[in-house]
Amino acid sequence: MADKCKVCLGSDVKEELLLKFPHLKAALEDIPECDDAGELVICQGKKGKAKREPSKYNLFMGTCMKSGDKPKDREERNQKMKSCAIDWKKSKGA
Repeated sequence: MADKCKVCLGSDVKEELLLKFPHLKAALEDIPECDDAGELVICQGKKGKAKREPSKYNLFMGTCMKSGDKPKDREERNQKMKSCAIDWKKSKGA
C-alpha cells in the first residue's frame, strides 16, 4: 500500500515566493499551507522499497566505461559508449 502524503508550503515560504515570483500567484494559491512549521513537504514515494539489482548489462557497461582513459568530452564519451555496446553484443554472440 502506497504512503499518502500531502504537499504543502509554509506561509512564510509562500510570501517569499510571491515577492520573488509574482507571476506564480495563481499556482501558489492552489497549494495549501502547512499546519505545522514545515516549510515544504514533498512526497518521496514508497518508503523501504529496495532498489533492484543492476543487470549484467549495467555491470558490464559500468566496468567498460571506467576502463582505459577517461573520455575528455561528450563526443569521446559517446564513442566509448558505442564501443562498449559493440563489445557487449560480441560477448553475447549477437
